[in-house]
Amino acid sequence: MLNKSIEYISLDYNIIENHPQNHKNTAFTLGVLEQLVYKKVIFVYIGANDYSINEFYLLAEELNVLNKLKVLGIRNDVNFLMQQADLLFFPSREEGLGMVAVEAQVCGLKVLASDGVPNECVIDNKLVSFLPLSAPKVEWSRKIVELLNEENLDSELNKILFEFSEFNIQNAPKILNNLYLNEF
Repeated sequence: MLNKSIEYISLDYNIIENHPQNHKNTAFTLGVLEQLVYKKVIFVYIGANDYSINEFYLLAEELNVLNKLKVLGIRNDVNFLMQQADLLFFPSREEGLGMVAVEAQVCGLKVLASDGVPNECVIDNKLVSFLPLSAPKVEWSRKIVELLNEENLDSELNKILFEFSEFNIQNAPKILNNLYLNEF
């Protein structure tokens, strides 16, 4: 069983830092992990095919961060993993919405996202922090440590906030209806 000292990280299939298809920014993630001296942190890599995982391992080995990394591959229990984690590290170069950040907040998980993730993903401002991708990797690592040292929020409060958010399936039709009725 995972313990609460494990950090959840979302990564894409392509790990080449400047590749146009590398929206999740995986090489950047390993660079931040390289700067992170916080002893308790373990990044968990979820998803990706065998080729990408092998490439990811090679880069992780090159940066000497294999001891801070767990590769789980493709999973169908991400909600459970999020509930066991302390932080979603989400340095995407660009996102349409950033639904994984919404899912993380519903689990009560803190999110550290890049400025490539839209603000519309925020349910609770206390759970989501943003940094620009242009910030040095050491600044990202400091922010991770800062967030990990903060007290966790009440999970019952998170559930209530989600209940009243626009992401709740009960609220979404009303919001869309109002949007379109007011637009036309």
